[in-house]
Amino acid sequence: MTATQLNPSAGTSFLFEFTQVGSPTYSNAAASGNDLLYLTGLIPYTTALTSANQITIDFTGASLAAGEVFRGGFFTDTPTDTSEVSDATFLYTGLNGFTVHFDGFVTEAVAAFASGTVINGTVLQFDITGTGNGGGGSTVPDSGTSVLLFGLGLAGLAFSNACARRSASSLL
Repeated sequence: MTATQLNPSAGTSFLFEFTQVGSPTYSNAAASGNDLLYLTGLIPYTTALTSANQITIDFTGASLAAGEVFRGGFFTDTPTDTSEVSDATFLYTGLNGFTVHFDGFVTEAVAAFASGTVINGTVLQFDITGTGNGGGGSTVPDSGTSVLLFGLGLAGLAFSNACARRSASSLL
């Protein structure tokens, strides 16, 4: 979607779906992988976004891994400071236990849109961190830990039984 300028003063909310690691495919909106609102004006925002503006980034269609970087959401032809959007309320969905770090606007050296190429535009960037559900930080103990815990459990049970027998024999 393309617009000259955005007026977020009425509390506008945004939903962007991200499925592609890296930058969107700028030249083909239908196959971009990451949703994008392309702002072409010299002043892309009439005012900075506030907490009344919600920006939802949905990663449901992506297979996330720690260290991945996703770009999308807003793209501006002119250098734009992160402060234009940083006060918005960000909501991340489809994370599967991962965490998102918002990097703000970063420079995209070349973005070849169907309408023309933009040099040094800016786009929002998000980093994926953590281990996710069932990832490398699984809560299932490894086999060595399992054997140790099982052994300690058996030793505790044997000790408990021995104490119970001693108590029973002292009563007799």
